Amino acid sequence: MDPFAVVALLVSRRLMFKRHFSHRLKIGRLLGIDLFIHWTFWLLFFGVGGAGLYRGESWIEAGMHMLQIGLLFLCVTLHEYGHAMMARQFGIRTIDITLLPIGGLARLERMPRIPWQEFLVAVAGPAVNVVIAIVVAIGLFASIPGLRTDFGNVFPSVMEESVIGWLLGMNVMLVLFNMIPAFPMDGGRVLRSLLAMMLEYRSATRIAARLGLFAAFGMAYIGLSYPDFRMLLFVAAFIGYAGWMESRQVDLSESIRGIRVEEGLVAPTCHVGAMDSLAQLVEIFSKRTDRALPVLGVETFYLGMIEIEAVASAVSRGAWNAVASDLMQRDWPTLRAPGMLERQLTSAPPVSAQMLPVVDKQGHLLGLFDFERMGERAVLHRHLSARQRQENDPIEAVLVSTLPPGSLSDTYL
Repeated sequence: MDPFAVVALLVSRRLMFKRHFSHRLKIGRLLGIDLFIHWTFWLLFFGVGGAGLYRGESWIEAGMHMLQIGLLFLCVTLHEYGHAMMARQFGIRTIDITLLPIGGLARLERMPRIPWQEFLVAVAGPAVNVVIAIVVAIGLFASIPGLRTDFGNVFPSVMEESVIGWLLGMNVMLVLFNMIPAFPMDGGRVLRSLLAMMLEYRSATRIAARLGLFAAFGMAYIGLSYPDFRMLLFVAAFIGYAGWMESRQVDLSESIRGIRVEEGLVAPTCHVGAMDSLAQLVEIFSKRTDRALPVLGVETFYLGMIEIEAVASAVSRGAWNAVASDLMQRDWPTLRAPGMLERQLTSAPPVSAQMLPVVDKQGHLLGLFDFERMGERAVLHRHLSARQRQENDPIEAVLVSTLPPGSLSDTYL
């Protein structure tokens, strides 16, 4: 990640699929990846120029500052493409790249689980900035003869007065900042990949996240001690939070590794029809402890989930003409069977439901996935499956029962 990209990580978690993250301008498609600019980027770009004019700078000086911002974010874009191109080598697709005022964000389908692959993906971004810095440095030495004869006196002035010299310094800063071992920044991911070569993946993530917290405390101390580095307080807060969130995400993914959706499936004890009236919904929910129920259309076709809060709100408004399809939540997360749970569940289920609807390829409701008892149900499901296989082929059943959970995961597509 580039500077402040940990903030972009948090923004992506909270805003990526929300309305305000959709305000992006697509500026092109390079190497099969869509490139977007978030609307807030323009606040930084034109804000820099406007601030220069406010301080009394000329239009040319303000334009030079805007040019610097443009060049910096060109390097940031190349940094993100470095991550994306390396991930592509391991069969991991990049959804898109978005430029924000706090940096860039390359959305990968997933992070590689093999430690050395994660190591290469993490260092690919900073490696791009190293290459840029080397090319710029070679260009400076070739174009300014005085650097070779009087480096000590000429180089500081070049770095201060030249746009190219400034760009060299910023790429060096990008590399140094990104390689700070503060998970989930690039340096933190490098640390996690090295730890994962010796430890279990979840343990490696927890250690990297805790070390990231120490790094965040260090940044916060610097920000409090030196007024010129107040921005580090902001960065430190989000590094700590984002690292903690990703650590929780890894805990979730590890806890469900090897569990198939159909192994935690239970038959729904109740559902409502799309045209059920508010009065019928009140009667149903008043007799049940469920906080949410599936809404079905024709022939068990799944439409959405309706929560008791929505029904209570409709009653308080006096919306007695409302039906279930008016009150249901259409974007409720669903699972598909057959399939692996870890490939479909990217975040914790809604707090209002310990069960998620499970549908088939045609969209018909098969049942609900029981998160509260998924482990126990998976054990029971595997026991029953082994017994059924034993009746058909005793040798196959013995072989399957000796494999660790999840060993056959990749064979189910």
